[in-house]
Amino acid sequence: MDNSLFITAMSAYIISAMLALILAIVTKRFNPYTLLVGTFHVLALLSFFLDKLFSYTDGASITFLGFFCTGLILFGLLIRVNVYILYKIYTALFVCSILVFVVKPSLVITFITQTEMPEEVEFNLDDNLFLIKQDPLLKQSEGQHIYKVSKKLGSFHRTLARNIEFEKAFDSVQVITINDSIIKLNTFNKATMSKSNQNVLIDLTKLKKRDNANIQ
Repeated sequence: MDNSLFITAMSAYIISAMLALILAIVTKRFNPYTLLVGTFHVLALLSFFLDKLFSYTDGASITFLGFFCTGLILFGLLIRVNVYILYKIYTALFVCSILVFVVKPSLVITFITQTEMPEEVEFNLDDNLFLIKQDPLLKQSEGQHIYKVSKKLGSFHRTLARNIEFEKAFDSVQVITINDSIIKLNTFNKATMSKSNQNVLIDLTKLKKRDNANIQ
């Protein structure tokens, strides 16, 4: 996913969700702006189908994002107003995404931008300890390979170290040393059947800080 699209989608979704909750509290009667937001909501959906029809991928991402965000705002405008219950149920479906966003924001962002969920690149280091490619939704610069070390606790991840930069791509790792403070490993590239010449020492005492990896 393009970085600008990711930032736009994340910002628009969070602002729309907050606005929906605020409007749900303060709006007690039908607001004239409801028709305006509803019109944008319908037009965004129609534009999305047209973009899909003509295979305009970038346009489809933006129009569906607009459709989804206006759906959130409509919830706040309608939930306490005397309108058909079906309207409230319809807009409540958009608000349900907030629960998913709290658990896995990447899933919501890929859905509302109609982009494919990138495959998570991870390597098991020890039991529930993993080396995971960082920010898979963001497009990293060419030649940039940034990872983090996380401990999986059921459906949740606890990040122990992040911003671990590797100079070369790799598809497997060999753990040399691992304990509560450091992880030392070698990386390999099976495509070339050789080491990728990276001996990595990860300092877990510098939690979530930059420059916590020493590549030799």
